[in-house]
Amino acid sequence: MQKLSCLIGAVTLVCGAESMAFDWGATRLVYLRGDGYESPKTTRFEDGKVIVDEAEKNEADIVTFEHVNGTKWGDTFFFLDATNSSTLRDDPYFEFNPRISSKKNLDMDYGSVVDDVLVTLQYNAGKNANPVYLYGLAVDWKVPAFDFVQTHFYLRDDRAIEGTSSQLTVVWSSKFQAGLNLEFSGFLDYATQEGKEATGISVANLLAQPALYALVTDSFAVGLEYQYWSNKYGMEDLQDSVPQLAIRLNL
Repeated sequence: MQKLSCLIGAVTLVCGAESMAFDWGATRLVYLRGDGYESPKTTRFEDGKVIVDEAEKNEADIVTFEHVNGTKWGDTFFFLDATNSSTLRDDPYFEFNPRISSKKNLDMDYGSVVDDVLVTLQYNAGKNANPVYLYGLAVDWKVPAFDFVQTHFYLRDDRAIEGTSSQLTVVWSSKFQAGLNLEFSGFLDYATQEGKEATGISVANLLAQPALYALVTDSFAVGLEYQYWSNKYGMEDLQDSVPQLAIRLNL
C-alpha cells in the first residue's frame, strides 16, 4: 500500500504541474519483470570494503514512474521505483536531475557536433539507499539517427561514507524501423571508488540498462531491457546480469 501511495502521489504532483510553463514534457509508467537479481547473503569486511562471499538470486517486479520536461532555463528528469521483492534492498528509490542550459540561458551555439553544455545536479535517495549528491557538467550531442545522446560528468558524494568520487552517466534514445517501429534506449552509470578504509569504501561499479522496445502505439510499448550491474551497491563481487520484460505506458 505504501508503494502504491508513493506512485499515486508522484502522478498527482506531475499532473498538477502540467499547467506550469513547460516547453515540453513526458510522463511514463514502466513495468519490469526479471529473475536473477542478486542480493548479498554472506559478506565480509576487508580493507574497508564489503566483499560478498555468497549471493542469492531473486525474482522481482519493478514499477517505475518517470517524468521529464523542458523549460526556458533547461530541463528536469526524475523517477521513482517501487520494487516487489522480499530481499532486494532498493525499495522505493528516487532520483531527481535538473539541468541548466547554456544554450538557452546564454544563447550559445556549439556547432554541428555539440548541441548544448549544461550544469547538472542530481539527488538520489531511497528507503534502503544512502543519500547521494552529484554535481557536474553535461554535454548533449548531435548524433545522426538518435533523438538524443547525453553525457554527464559528476562529482559524486555519498553522504554515508567519507570523501567523494566521480561518476560518468550516458543516456541515449533512437527510434527506427525494421518491420516494426522500434526504439533503442537506455543509460550507463560508472562510479569510481569512494570512501576510506577506516570508515568504509564503496568500490567502483558499473550499471548499464539498454532496452529495445516495439512501439505498438503512440502511448504503449513492449520490449526487453537488460540490466548489468558489476559490484552492485558498491559491494565487491555482487553482480546482476538480468534480462527484463519491459512494458511502457505514456501518460
